[in-house]
Formats: sequence, structure tokens, C-alpha cells
Amino acid sequence: MLIALAKLIRLPLIFTAVADSLTGYLLSSPFEVEFSKIIGLVFASACLYSAGMLFNDVVDFEKDRKWHPTRSLPSGAVSLQMAVVFGGILIILGLLLGYMVRFHTFVVAFIVVILIFSYNGIFKGNRVLGSLNMGLLRFANFTSVSVSTVG
Repeated sequence: MLIALAKLIRLPLIFTAVADSLTGYLLSSPFEVEFSKIIGLVFASACLYSAGMLFNDVVDFEKDRKWHPTRSLPSGAVSLQMAVVFGGILIILGLLLGYMVRFHTFVVAFIVVILIFSYNGIFKGNRVLGSLNMGLLRFANFTSVSVSTVG
């Protein structure tokens, strides 16, 4: 089950979101390294990225049953209900960790959550709007860090 969950959240790709967070932090405050903020930002970013990947598969469940039956959800390795609950927990953790860093980081993390659901639920099928939505997601992840350390 743990391997199926790791595949569902695309565990190896989490580091791309973490890199966005770290880059934003280091560019905004290269001389004020606070490890507690870095840890909170890294884990908030990882949780929200994982939730986005998970809900992508939840939305594509029916399509994946036909085209990718060996993936975690269509194969039954992870139930749809468990995936939704786990995704909800990841979102809540991401938001809480963002709040623990700074309120502004929480606000931007909330925007990230909105962008996750707008991409998966509305814009994924549109190349232009989907790409813009995904770009905003990455930008928000970067800026939630950089602006959270200023001021």
C-alpha cells in the first residue's frame, strides 16, 4: 500500500516543488537562513504538490481504468475513498505548515489549493489555460516562499 501511495503522489517528483520553495526562500533572504521556516516551507510545498498529483489521478480515475489499469487507483491498490481522504489530509497539512511559517504563506498556499482544483477540475483539458494554470501554480509555490520571508 505504501508503494502504491508513493506512486500516486509521484514521490520522486516532489523535489521539483521543493526546489521552487527553496529557491524562492534563498533568493528572498540569502543572509537570513531560518531552518524552521525552511522545513515548514519544504513540507508545505511537498504536501500540496502531492495532493495535486493525487487529485489529478482521482479526476482521471475513469479514464485511467481504460488506459492505465495498472496505476494505483484503477488497479485497486489504493481505493478512491482512501485517495480522497489522503489528499484532504495532505491539503490540510500543507495549509497548516504554511500558516506556521507565516500567515501570508498560508494565504498563498490556499491560492495554490484553488489552482490545484481549478487545473484538475476545469483547465486540464485546455492546453493554453491548463498551461497558464500550471505556470501560476509553480509561480505561487515560488512566491509563497519569497514573500513570506520579507518584512
